[in-house]
Amino acid sequence: MKKKSFLFLGLILAAAACAQEESPHLGYVFPAGGQQGTTLRVTIGGQYLTGANAVRISGSGVKAKVIDYLRPLNQGTFKMVQQQMQELVARKKEHPKSWTSSDEQRVADLRNKMTTFYIRQSSAPALVETVTLEVTVADDAEPGQRELRLQTDQGLTNPLVFEVGPWREYAEKSGRSIAEEKSQDGSRRRRPPEGTAKPTPGTMPVTNDSDAAMPVTLPAMLNGQILPGDTDRYRFFARKGQKLVVDVNARRLIPYLSDAVPGWFQATVALFDADGKELAYADDFQFRPDPRLRCEIPEDGDYVLEIQDALHRGREDFVYRIALGELLPAVSTFPTDGQPEAEPNNDSARAQHVPLPLVLTGRIDAPGDMDVFCFDGRAGQPIVAEVMARRLGSPLDSALKLTDADGKQIAFNDDYEDKGAGLITHHADSRFSATLPKDGRYTIYLADEQQNGGADFAYHLSLGAPQPDFDLRVVPSAINVPAGTTVPFTVHALRRDGFNGKITLALKDAPDGFTLAGATVPAGQDTVRMTLTVPQNAPEELHRLRFVGRAGTITREAVPADDLMQAFIYRHLVPAEEQFVCVMRSNHSFAVEPPSAKPLRISPGGRARLPINLPESTSWGSIELELSDPPAGISIEHFTQGKQNGEIVFHSEKQETEPGLEGNLIVNVYAMRDPDTMKGRGQRKKPRRLLTTLPAIPFIIAGGN
Repeated sequence: MKKKSFLFLGLILAAAACAQEESPHLGYVFPAGGQQGTTLRVTIGGQYLTGANAVRISGSGVKAKVIDYLRPLNQGTFKMVQQQMQELVARKKEHPKSWTSSDEQRVADLRNKMTTFYIRQSSAPALVETVTLEVTVADDAEPGQRELRLQTDQGLTNPLVFEVGPWREYAEKSGRSIAEEKSQDGSRRRRPPEGTAKPTPGTMPVTNDSDAAMPVTLPAMLNGQILPGDTDRYRFFARKGQKLVVDVNARRLIPYLSDAVPGWFQATVALFDADGKELAYADDFQFRPDPRLRCEIPEDGDYVLEIQDALHRGREDFVYRIALGELLPAVSTFPTDGQPEAEPNNDSARAQHVPLPLVLTGRIDAPGDMDVFCFDGRAGQPIVAEVMARRLGSPLDSALKLTDADGKQIAFNDDYEDKGAGLITHHADSRFSATLPKDGRYTIYLADEQQNGGADFAYHLSLGAPQPDFDLRVVPSAINVPAGTTVPFTVHALRRDGFNGKITLALKDAPDGFTLAGATVPAGQDTVRMTLTVPQNAPEELHRLRFVGRAGTITREAVPADDLMQAFIYRHLVPAEEQFVCVMRSNHSFAVEPPSAKPLRISPGGRARLPINLPESTSWGSIELELSDPPAGISIEHFTQGKQNGEIVFHSEKQETEPGLEGNLIVNVYAMRDPDTMKGRGQRKKPRRLLTTLPAIPFIIAGGN
């Protein structure tokens, strides 16, 4: 009998124990940018931001520090704070001689805390906490988008866009009757309106003066938020003949909202003259939801720009930036490498003959245009054709068709979903693979499915043999873990051209002691969860991490990403610039001997035992094990605690598990406290706390009974 490996585990409850369950999250940044050579205040809204202490902004030339953190009181906490203050005030009246300056400061602190109850709470619970930053943008900071993250007691947040620009910045106020604004000296927040019987945070809409408009001077960068009932207006002077361009950034700042339909801020902009006559309107630009408006100014005078949501919605994360001025036409950044097409090639009679393999650059020049190419093929030859257009910024909605010499259709594709293009919602590029049935000439037809065309409708067409390959995405882009513990994360394999093999992951240039478990994407699978273990002595700081995947001769570095949900259902792997591991303080005394790399074999309807050394309890409560997102049919039947004979018994339901299934079992370790023993303030705490995750346990569903 082979000796079984034991998993040794020592656990003591720590303050950071629940960090894996409540990861800090950013919902918006306002304003979402700043001008070169300026210092500005920025408000960040999100959830689980307690202890925000540092700011991470990618690139160079932008620095930021945390100024303030605010979480408005709920009604229950407000009453408790109110009672505490009343008790202090009563004691002052009864025993004035014993009253101290510390007591006076305590009353002032409680009174200031109570004022937060009157703040108009967020339209969404995930936006209720706010952090104020002071951001300094250097004179020579390179213009463009950066990634901004907060570091908190719970770890590092997801990234959001912060943009550096050269123009003067304006932040709207006319459409924001919000009680959270501070007085000029910043010492006190505004009280609720007189006569308000009972504050109702979260329900107060914005009330606008229909004639109010913020005065700005061209060129300008306008920053705002569209809140409930909100429409923002800006007034400016322009001269006759000026070619005005209004370029809105809204979805480009926050690409996906999980709990809104559509799943982003759908901005509309309109331009009015001094008499209120509408001169121009836009609600999108080409295939992009963010609008762009162009207008030649008819007369000298004042003009008003208006922005709102197309569906008259509003919330704090409806943030925008508008570039307003005379802008030069954007220079196309569409790649020009590749063999150029030879016009005219609009039909099969004039098809451009091309050799294989090739990458060809072309354009659908006008509505109804079609580009046609032909090549010589042989029986049994595999062919892959792919258009790159929308993914490169072209508005082309391509369609590809392959026919033989007799005109018989061999293959067709309109939309091909590229899961690596996480910011695209309409996958309008085309791709097909086919096996040629016989020797002869074949023809490729490329057109716009919407019968559009023009100078911007450029494309790349690649045509040749399949190239089996893969890309990797690691989610999330910020992995938060207390020192000495283990945390799960997800790897997505984006397979191409029939590649179906096993992919093995490894860390590249990682700090000493950082280890992976279950670091394999099984053959034929696209997603797997694995774990990262950080040693007890790991420095409590941010570590940039790189994951590398290998399969045979193919090596690919993983791209960091975040799995974002749009409109309650659609999910997108949105790439990030950097992959971080945030190591946090831990009071754990934690030692792990990873389980054997040999997979745990479970038969359908059978059981498998994993020896484990598990203490009987912690200082906070008894231990509970739970499978995290387990495969269908697999469960923990029971587990035994003990230093010598502890074990976990896994069970597989015969009707729900499929032989040959491989992957990793992720087991969370919780400390449980009996709710009946939790008294006083402890009753408000959760009876269960996540202590750690066991290193990933590879498994395979074996055949037989």
